Amino acid sequence: MKEILDFPEKTGYGKGELVRVQNRLFEMAIAVRDVLESFHIPYMIAYGTLLGAIRHRDFIPWDDDFDFNLFDDTYEVAIEALRANLPKEMFLEDSKTEPHYFHGWAHVKDLGTIATCGKWEQDNAYAHKGLHIDLYRIKKMKGGDVKSYLDNENKEYLERRRQNGLISEAEYMRRKSAMSLSSPVPDIFKDIDGYAMINIYKCKFVPAQIVEPLSSCSFRGSKFACPGSPDKMLRSIYGEYLTLPPYVKRLPSLDKVVFK
Repeated sequence: MKEILDFPEKTGYGKGELVRVQNRLFEMAIAVRDVLESFHIPYMIAYGTLLGAIRHRDFIPWDDDFDFNLFDDTYEVAIEALRANLPKEMFLEDSKTEPHYFHGWAHVKDLGTIATCGKWEQDNAYAHKGLHIDLYRIKKMKGGDVKSYLDNENKEYLERRRQNGLISEAEYMRRKSAMSLSSPVPDIFKDIDGYAMINIYKCKFVPAQIVEPLSSCSFRGSKFACPGSPDKMLRSIYGEYLTLPPYVKRLPSLDKVVFK
């Protein structure tokens, strides 16, 4: 099993450092979970974090981030609860705390680390460069409404990058013209109630019965809220998610993390 789960080491960011990063992210995730649950705010772990919980009961071995989904109708309540109640070594990063903020969702950021990432160079514009947790927004709607929602989110994202000087005019125009004209949701879902999960330039839509009612799953022996049908959620996003990716693609996102 150890051989099957092996992965390449990055120069300057070996497996020992990655273990320390995952330990810190887990501490942060517990703090976020505890605040949300103390205020009875619904949430669920998402994306690679959910995949790790179901496939490994832990992080994906080479993963170095942690993702939450927060529901649109309580998103701002969740953000303010976290802003006021996170431990002092973390803070809520959004447009209120970062003048160049351009993401469409907030982060919980660590003050005790400095992370370097060449994959998303634009993130270097932020004043604080510590490890972070993504707080993605998930919104309930009909499948037929997803296209206009995604288009609007993409336009606003590009405008924020442009206004902050984080994208050239040529690249802005190229990306704007390259936005997909086709619907990201099959017509069979047009009249179906579900949840749109927006990321940069893309969206996943899942029927409501995959999410509702929320369930729970184990991550490192701790309980976190998750979709009611985590298997169907993961299959809708990743397909055959129990099959590991090729060895050469098992890489962390970050290039280096320094602990202060």
